[in-house]
Amino acid sequence: MAVVAITAAERAAFKRCRRAWDLGARLRRGLEPVGTAMEAEDPVRQALAVHYFPGMWAWDRTIVRPLVVQSAGDAAGYVERYVDWAAALDDFEPVRVEFDFDARIPDPVGDRDLTAPDGRAVHYQGRVNALVVDNERAHWLLVHRFGPWTEPAELQLDEEAIAAAWAWEATFLDARVHGVLYNELTPEGRFRRTRLRLSPGAIAHAGAQLAVEAAEMLDPSLALYPTPGPYCPACPFLEPCAAMQDGIDVEALLLRNYRPRPPEELEEGRLGGVTWGMGRGAMPAFREHGSRSPPD
Repeated sequence: MAVVAITAAERAAFKRCRRAWDLGARLRRGLEPVGTAMEAEDPVRQALAVHYFPGMWAWDRTIVRPLVVQSAGDAAGYVERYVDWAAALDDFEPVRVEFDFDARIPDPVGDRDLTAPDGRAVHYQGRVNALVVDNERAHWLLVHRFGPWTEPAELQLDEEAIAAAWAWEATFLDARVHGVLYNELTPEGRFRRTRLRLSPGAIAHAGAQLAVEAAEMLDPSLALYPTPGPYCPACPFLEPCAAMQDGIDVEALLLRNYRPRPPEELEEGRLGGVTWGMGRGAMPAFREHGSRSPPD
């Protein structure tokens, strides 16, 4: 049976503006503007995935670097500067890159997993840039953030990263995420790394909060209303929202200018495009991390 999937983007949309979330989230109306282009793969993110690919991590970097540069395309110079900068900081070993997670969400008022009104299981799904282990074999999430520097308080309140840590632990019961390594990359080519430790209590609290919010999203009697803010001009649903505020029936407008969003499917051929999580505790077999050599 298909599951009800909640993503980090949809959760953020729900908390920002329920009206826009209702129109765009796949578990609600699931609409997007007609003519929306497929999101292009970010060449910098793609190149970093090659750089941190576990199967090549122990290779001579002179062999890996041309592959990274080739993946970066026009952003090759930018990526090379990052690689040189990160060389002294990467005191870990990658375990997964650009991997998708899929975790069952617990029922916040019971001892079972949360289910939708139609009986479907409810899962939290998303993607993490990398999972790495340090010299003490502790697991950390590596998260790339593109844009201006982030205030420390904002990193402390980063729900998406801590929810991903919860999802990893909820799926693989003997796993423990010790924290997040934030890679901040500015457009002008400045880089910064921040190490944020996560306590077991903080991760557990993040899962409990996610469960409460997911239950609210599934409530058939949920009140739907707009929350105006500085993000409104860029909202793809600004026109129908403004019409709703005037008491106008917008169904014809939605039918004319919007279309159903396509299902978000895992790309099994993509680097890291694999997920686990249909049953808790089923940790995939990790190879022993040790010396590896490139193929002949």
